[in-house]
Amino acid sequence: NAEYMGSCSDFEHNMLSALRAVRAQLAGPLQQVPLNYFRPLNAPVATRWFAKAAFVPPQHDESIVAERFQVVDENNASLGVMDRLAALDMVTQKNQHLVLVREDPTVVRVVTDLKKHMSALRKQHVQAEKLKKASEIKTKEIRFKTGIADADFERKLERVNMFLDSGKAVVIRVLYSRMTDTLDSLLARIVSQTRHNGLPVSIPMAPEFSDQMAVKLAPNTRPSLANFDKIKRLVAEKSTSPSS
Repeated sequence: NAEYMGSCSDFEHNMLSALRAVRAQLAGPLQQVPLNYFRPLNAPVATRWFAKAAFVPPQHDESIVAERFQVVDENNASLGVMDRLAALDMVTQKNQHLVLVREDPTVVRVVTDLKKHMSALRKQHVQAEKLKKASEIKTKEIRFKTGIADADFERKLERVNMFLDSGKAVVIRVLYSRMTDTLDSLLARIVSQTRHNGLPVSIPMAPEFSDQMAVKLAPNTRPSLANFDKIKRLVAEKSTSPSS
């Protein structure tokens, strides 16, 4: 308030003015941040800012922006090319709905139960996310130091091969510690004893990390594809079951 500001020293007055300026500068950017960005980590996964990509419903009925498009029925049989208003009038008379299938070229499907159709699209989105996650190759990093003891070397090397055999890529990072080994010799020793696929990929290091070297090794198996096939098979069984 004014009374407090009058009792402040010049230094305190300048600090308060600077804080007000910073708060004014942050007011705009903070309003553009999604509200779920500030949700705590113990909040449900769907509300966290790092949650998976949410399902975005396609355009339907009046929200379709294209003025002319191809129309198909629920069995993918073509109904011809129609204007937007004509198609809306047609589905309104039959108590049906239009749902956008793709944009280029624009194709619209006629559906009877919009809620059921959106639910099926949501399930397809979840299944696609599972298949995408199952096919991804995860990366692990193992660090070695020059002068490492033989027992520690064998233990870390076993972990590297375990990750490679399980379908994960591995980044080998070698750090300088003692003069007993050079970075090149230790890295060559590690790579020669790992069960990787293809040639090692060198990772460039920043100037401040000149005492380190790193390479990335590709896995020699893809067990994630087994998970991919398993999920795909379960999805097929689900879609062909009588209950569905």
